[in-house]
Amino acid sequence: MDAVFGLHLWQPLEKGKIGISNGAMMASSDDVRIVITGRGRHGSMPHETIDPIYVAGQVIAAVQGIVSRRINPVEPAVISICRLEAGTTYNIIPNQAVLYGTLRAQSEQTRQLLARELKQTVEALCAAWGANGEVVVDWGTPPVVNDERMSRYAAEVAVRQFGRESVAYVKPVMGG
Repeated sequence: MDAVFGLHLWQPLEKGKIGISNGAMMASSDDVRIVITGRGRHGSMPHETIDPIYVAGQVIAAVQGIVSRRINPVEPAVISICRLEAGTTYNIIPNQAVLYGTLRAQSEQTRQLLARELKQTVEALCAAWGANGEVVVDWGTPPVVNDERMSRYAAEVAVRQFGRESVAYVKPVMGG
């Protein structure tokens, strides 16, 4: 086998168009779970707690700095915290908060750097507040990086079969 070609329906692309991309096209997609364990108590006595919700807020703010300050600005990367679970009632500070999110990158090197920086940031920040922070990365799909020679070949075939107007060069996305 010399090459494998994958096709994907692409909503933003006009009907009848064939989208081609050279190089990075789609990001890796990895799931993240961050477990922050503190010490809960009644909400009227916050000084006797290690409040995992407060620490989770600090973590959410801090991880945004990973992309803006630890990743080269020309490297596409995303960390999104998309869900927070903590507590069961209005007046009790819980023992634990759990954050769920996603890591996205268009290169394997940046993907690995995101995971390392996330783990280091969470563990250090949690320790600073007396909490325990655990980061679990469920590795998903790697980035899609198209071979430039094969992308040009696919474009040439599409032009021969369907005409130049049917081929559109599309920009990379952070979807996985």
